[in-house]
Amino acid sequence: MYGKDVPLHIAETIRGVRRIFEEKYPNPVRVVSVGAPLDEVLADVDNEKWEKYSIEFCGGTHVAKTGDIKNLVILTEESIAKGIRRIFAVTGSDAEEACRIANDFDVKLSKVERMPLSLEKLTFAGTLKTENEKDLKGVIPAVRRSGFTNRIKAMETEGLKMMKEKAKADEKIIVSKITEFFAGENEKKPGMVALLEVSPDPKSLTTAILSAMKKWQTKKPIMLLAVDQSKVVHVCYVPQVCPLIFLWSDVLGDYRTARSEGMVAQSASSRRRRRRREG
Repeated sequence: MYGKDVPLHIAETIRGVRRIFEEKYPNPVRVVSVGAPLDEVLADVDNEKWEKYSIEFCGGTHVAKTGDIKNLVILTEESIAKGIRRIFAVTGSDAEEACRIANDFDVKLSKVERMPLSLEKLTFAGTLKTENEKDLKGVIPAVRRSGFTNRIKAMETEGLKMMKEKAKADEKIIVSKITEFFAGENEKKPGMVALLEVSPDPKSLTTAILSAMKKWQTKKPIMLLAVDQSKVVHVCYVPQVCPLIFLWSDVLGDYRTARSEGMVAQSASSRRRRRRREG
């Protein structure tokens, strides 16, 4: 193998020389040849026999011996032209730093993986996914980053399964509550308003109402509410067969009264507790 820095305007005239299309090379450019001494090549640059050799431009960093490289890690590889891919790698202390950052991320990811399955775990997994895809691209070894992607995807798959099971359980609760509400003495009520202890998901609430409608023949308006620490979701259902004059206030009457009585009772209980503490 032969290597030499050659003025760019001369190197470009070597017959059969390989270079990347539209790439900007320094002047002089390093030319590397496998099998053909570069002094002979430069003495007769238009000789057709050079097409049989691997002679190409090289703009990379070079060392006297491979031992000078120490560690080498590939950060990214990408397509730059048809049939050509570019690899970005670092060596020495830069490679060690890339591995250190990857190890730190591995510690955070392992901690989340050990958490019991919950919405909190999925939230952390989403944060790590964003960090892995954006902040760590081109910063840590590509093979480590690919492994992190697979581990995060496994948590997401596990979470999706949990959410589907939770949605099915919530649907059963909602259908049961609707059926129970209109049974017996509530059968003559104009409609239903209820705050349910289910996930505040509009899609699951709507699906559950439609499922209940299939089992429940009498069509009446329904408003369902669900809350968590960050949002309140309500879904209203008004059947096509419904009185022309319809007021939600008629449906909300009993609900407001029950909620008000509950808040008054809770407030009175709080005052009694405060008086006991002060006493």
